[in-house]
Amino acid sequence: MINNNPFASWSQSSREPTSGSSTPPSIYGALPYPSNPQPLVAAPIGGATINFAFTNFNPSILNCTFVNRSSQPIYSICTDTSPIFTVVKNPEGRSLALIEWHTRPTVELRGVFGKQEARRWLAMSPDMRSRTMTIGSTCYVWAPAGNFICLYATAPSAPQVLARIGKTPRMITLEMTQTAMDLRLLEPCVVAAVLLQSGRNID
Repeated sequence: MINNNPFASWSQSSREPTSGSSTPPSIYGALPYPSNPQPLVAAPIGGATINFAFTNFNPSILNCTFVNRSSQPIYSICTDTSPIFTVVKNPEGRSLALIEWHTRPTVELRGVFGKQEARRWLAMSPDMRSRTMTIGSTCYVWAPAGNFICLYATAPSAPQVLARIGKTPRMITLEMTQTAMDLRLLEPCVVAAVLLQSGRNID
């Protein structure tokens, strides 16, 4: 049950001590705490962003609640330990996505893509600096930018930031542009965030 608004701590996070030195965010797993969160500025975008958060960790993103800015639950992320499955469910309890934690984890998202290896859906680039996420015939790129992992459109023109994953001491945030919402990328971004922030090897 959500007892408070997780976004209330967003403006306070810059005043809280960070842990360790400032290191680049990892496309394998955890992100450092941003010392001063700023609006999306990595590339020109239009309009406001829509903010979401993974919160109520028990004890990690693999068991948590995904909420909107008003703290309304959008999805629940639940993990069973035997066998090890992570399921993304809507408020009615309907399963939308499934991650199976094998030696080579698999992932599927209902109505978007069938079961496949996570390392192929989030394919590591040859230089190991980014991951390509394929939705239908369209490819997007997740790459670190400052204290965030940003999702870029791979159009021939200048890269456009569509979404970004961030981290504060209390939650993991997901900011979506209206363009990303119109492209129906919310659910794929939620699943990608769970994989990238799980702390597990997906390759």
